Amino acid sequence: MGRSSLEAWNLCGIVSAPAPAGVFLLAVGVLNLLLAATPVMAWGATGPVELAVSNMVRNAIEASNPEETVRVAVLVDGEWAEVRVEDRGPGVAKEDLDRVFEPFFTTKNDRGGTGLGLAISRDMIANLGGEVSLENLEHGGARASVRLQRWKESEVSS
Repeated sequence: MGRSSLEAWNLCGIVSAPAPAGVFLLAVGVLNLLLAATPVMAWGATGPVELAVSNMVRNAIEASNPEETVRVAVLVDGEWAEVRVEDRGPGVAKEDLDRVFEPFFTTKNDRGGTGLGLAISRDMIANLGGEVSLENLEHGGARASVRLQRWKESEVSS
């Protein structure tokens, strides 16, 4: 997908959009949103970014104990705008980290996982010129990230 078919979007607005499920999760303390003080503009499209982030949030909630909070942060990392979703679950087995983006690979067979969420998310974000990654955190849990190319004011979005 060429840049001419992309638009500049504020990732903070996409992540904090008041979808009914998101409002409920914020209200009960399941999600902790950490948004930048100023808009974090990125090249992309709302549908794929919303779907990728919602897949990652759902995975993080399912991996966490009920009393744990999932952290969602929007930040700038050089030329990239990034959404990070962190949980405090068990993390991903080292032997599975290389496979989690393969279609139909799932660690959630007993909970109805299809193994398509991360594979589809990765492909959609790659079509926007971005990246999706998953890594274990040093002190437990996992971090899933969506990185998109930052939009700068001097660039034209159409």
